Amino acid sequence: MNRICPILLLCLTFCASYGQQIVNDVVGSSGEQISNANIILDHTSGELVASTINNSEITLTQGFQQTSQIFYISPVVLLQGATIGTSDGLMRDDLRTGNYLPTTSPYNTNVNESNNAFAVSGDDAIVDWVTVKLRNSDNKVISEKSALLQRDGDIVSADGISPIQFTPQNKDYYVEVNHRNHLGAMTNSLINLDTTPLLDFTDGSVLTYGNFAQAEIATSTYALWAGNANGDNRVRYLGPSNDTNRIKDSVLNHLGNFTNSNYYPYRGYDNSDLNLNGIIRYLGPGNDTNILKDVIRSHPLNITLSNYYPIFSQIPN
Repeated sequence: MNRICPILLLCLTFCASYGQQIVNDVVGSSGEQISNANIILDHTSGELVASTINNSEITLTQGFQQTSQIFYISPVVLLQGATIGTSDGLMRDDLRTGNYLPTTSPYNTNVNESNNAFAVSGDDAIVDWVTVKLRNSDNKVISEKSALLQRDGDIVSADGISPIQFTPQNKDYYVEVNHRNHLGAMTNSLINLDTTPLLDFTDGSVLTYGNFAQAEIATSTYALWAGNANGDNRVRYLGPSNDTNRIKDSVLNHLGNFTNSNYYPYRGYDNSDLNLNGIIRYLGPGNDTNILKDVIRSHPLNITLSNYYPIFSQIPN
């Protein structure tokens, strides 16, 4: 009688690189079973069906295993809107302190805040959700992760601490960072994820794709352009499909604005909140419309200070 013994391959390989780790992925197992009172194991017999078994003390993943690469990257970025009114180099976390931040990512409903990340204060307090994308040499998006942005610009995973984790097939990619009402930015060249885990978009050390992809908010300090209330690929104060009208419509259509007043302010998590203070205003003191106007007039190529000047995203379609 033939005997078939279960094979459990447990392998952990460490890499010297900060940005890369080798881990095991289960290919699969199937077949007959052997068991005792506490645990059941599948014989490996050719079919590729993975399973995990456990009791109160042991968890085992069965099957053939193969190594795959995990790359950890730590982008750093600032949001222009969240820096308005600050002088300490940090962004404001008004959305967090006002309890307006959603616990579920606005970009991916399967990603939730964890580890009580929104309770952290100080430099590492959470400002908002962002997305980080990898594009291959053909500018095709091959992976995207929802992440959290800290006041000091660090982008971390949904637990508020860990670096962003990717498992791509190759090492060299364009890295792109996006926010729901700011224009995103992308690296100008392919980045080796194994050797360049830290990507600081704020100080000019990471060159960005296109021209003036970010706003210079202080000498050699850069931030993503604010004002994209429409959530498209451009920022407009006046002209077709402008963001001013989006702010106005948000105010006039709010359920609490019974008189349809243009001066009505409301609080919440909304793309029309350009400075991310949790208050949406079309007209009146500290309104978002004037913020949009100031952003447009500050663009280096808007030499005539035209209110009709559009700022376009520099990320390729």
